[in-house]
Order: sequence, then structure tokens, then C-alpha cells
Amino acid sequence: MTGPGDRYRIQARTGEFTFLGHDRHRGRDVVLRRIPAPPELPGDERRALTLRSVRRARAASRLAHPAINPVLDAHADGDDAWLVCEPIDGRPLAETVAAEGPLPPHRVRALALDLLGALAAGHSAGLLHLDVQPATVWLTSGGRAVLTGYGAALPERFTPGTSPGRAITPPGAVPDGAPGAGGGRSVGTPGFTAPECLGGTGPVPASDLWSLAATLYFAIEGQPAFAGAGLAAVSAVLSSEPQPPARAGRLAPVLLGLLAKDPAQRPDALSARAAFEAAAGNGPGRTVRVGGRLLALGAAGLTLAVAAPAVALTIALTPPAPHVPAPVASPAPANAGCPS
Repeated sequence: MTGPGDRYRIQARTGEFTFLGHDRHRGRDVVLRRIPAPPELPGDERRALTLRSVRRARAASRLAHPAINPVLDAHADGDDAWLVCEPIDGRPLAETVAAEGPLPPHRVRALALDLLGALAAGHSAGLLHLDVQPATVWLTSGGRAVLTGYGAALPERFTPGTSPGRAITPPGAVPDGAPGAGGGRSVGTPGFTAPECLGGTGPVPASDLWSLAATLYFAIEGQPAFAGAGLAAVSAVLSSEPQPPARAGRLAPVLLGLLAKDPAQRPDALSARAAFEAAAGNGPGRTVRVGGRLLALGAAGLTLAVAAPAVALTIALTPPAPHVPAPVASPAPANAGCPS
């Protein structure tokens, strides 16, 4: 198989639809991701879908954040869309947990702060991710989190500031990048896709936060929040509460608050970040009710105001929370892993 156009050459397959490639123009290695159009669609619909996938990927290429794996380029090649991304010196969270076991709470908290920054950057630009899960979250050799897949599972734009409870119509019949999917009409990954995306009301920014919480739950507990696979996981997400976390400690109430079935009950990205920062304290936690959920935020001098129905949190800490410097990207070697 050749890469898209004459510029990129495929060097090795690293997944069903992902390849390590080489950019002939710039003389550097890249990751190539093929997004095939569903073969059952008529030819003109496949072509239109491919062009829309390329436009979505190019919109995602404008996102700039240390925790986002950047989209460098996007091409249409026949009925396939191709995304070009930077290699990552690391491996997916799913592989890390499989090799090392559940991660300690302090490490998961650090990952949460990285990823919330990435999602906030996307949401402020009017872009959703819609497939945050252990295969699209990567851990670099330096220990920071990087979110891959922006542009591969991207719906139509929404207006920043949209109410968390307002549905956004997803694109019809779009193979929105569930790992291993060769096309199809579902969005996301069972067990890591928010209830509103499964129940027909459509995705909103809070949908990404639900998926993030499910991913962090997996990282800290070593198992999904909702038992089962495939349709069983979908049913559990729609009808069951998360399994009570056993290892999450002070992070447990924050995760459970983000896993609320009603998107209007979840904090937004900035409020969730403040909650994770507050949960770092060692003293007894403060327990507050947020959107019908108990949320424990342990920190000295914590004050909190809840504004319904958007569930906006205003948090003041004394002393001020320490400044978290932006992570610096590590150079990726030629044999770096392939983002999902």
C-alpha cells in the first residue's frame, strides 16, 4: 500500500488502519492514519464523506496544546481520508495498564490535568473529540499524557458556550474512528462513550468529559467503570451506575461526578480541573453536592459556589494552587509508537 499522494511513503503497518510513514518533503517520520469510508455507501456518498473527514481533520490541525497530538496534514485518496500526525515517544494508556497494572492516584491526577487542558482547548475552538478512551490517550516516556485522534472522531462544529444539556447533531453515517472499526455508523467506543451519544440526544462538550472520567477510572482501577464488552457495555452505560471505585481515594467523587448520566449534571472542563487540583490535599475532604451528586474537594480554605443549571463551579484556594508549568514535548525517535 502506498501513502496518500506522492509526499508520504508508508514504512510499516502499526495497526489495522495506522502506519509509520515518511514525509519526503520534510525528511521526517510521521504517523499515517487511514479512515476508510463504509463500503456499503453509494460512491458519491463515500466521496462526500471522505471530503468531510478531511475538512474535519484540517479543522483539528489548528488546535495547539502540549497534550494534543497535532494533526499535521490531511488528504483524500479515492474513498479514503488520510490523517498525518506526529509520532509519539510512548505507548497507549491501555498498554501501560496492561503492563504495569493500575496507576496510582497521584499519577492519574496528573494525567487528568493534562487531558482536561487538551479538551478545554478543543472545546474553546468549537471541536469535540468523541473518542477519549485508553487507546487514544498516550503516555510519553516523560510521563505526560497526550490525546490522539482529534480529527478522526470529530463531529460538526458546535458554538462555544453551548449549554451542557443541549444536544449537537452528529454527522450521519460517519465512521468516527472507533479503534479497529472498518467503517460503520457508531461514534466512540463501548464503555467509554457517554450515554447521550448512545441514547440519541447527541454529543455535547460534557460528553468528552464523561469519556475522560471513564478513561481515568480505567487507569486507576485497572478495569472499566461499566462491566461487559460491546452491546453489554452499551447497556450498562445506559442503565447502570459505575462500579464503586476501590483505589481512587480522593479522586473517586470527582470521577463519579463526571460520570453523571445527565450531561447537565457534570462540571465543565475548567471546573473539573479545579476539582482535581483540590483533590490533591492530604487532609479531610470537603463534601459538597453538585448537580445532585456528592463531590468531595479536599483543600485548605476551599470555597465553592454552584450555579444551576449549568453546574458551574467557582473554587478559591488558600494558599493559591501551585502553578503547573506546561509540559515540554520530548523528541520522538524514528521507532515511536503510532497514535490511535
